[in-house]
Amino acid sequence: MPDLRAYPLSIINYGKQVDRAARHVREARSYMAENCDLDHHGGGKLFKVLFAMDRRVHSKVSSFLKEAATLLDKSADALVGAGHYYQRTDEASAERLDRALGSKTPRHVRPGVQE
Repeated sequence: MPDLRAYPLSIINYGKQVDRAARHVREARSYMAENCDLDHHGGGKLFKVLFAMDRRVHSKVSSFLKEAATLLDKSADALVGAGHYYQRTDEASAERLDRALGSKTPRHVRPGVQE
């Protein structure tokens, strides 16, 4: 059977990285909204076709970035929450074990899981 371990601090730190990724995606969406629009001050049929295509692409990319940021935000919250959950349950389990062992617990052993 595989050895399954949870490292709470690693999970929390990964959640923080995912949160930074969400901020970067929101910044990319903001940059695109401010800097990637074609001016509609041209004439000719070709320009009108290109402008319409640009609007569709712009809209799809903006929607994708919005959805990606939302997903990353939720994932970051879930990862940080899971890390804190593992910390609490590991500490609670360690305290129960310490109480069960009583004075037989060596003094140099600290309760809880250390990474």
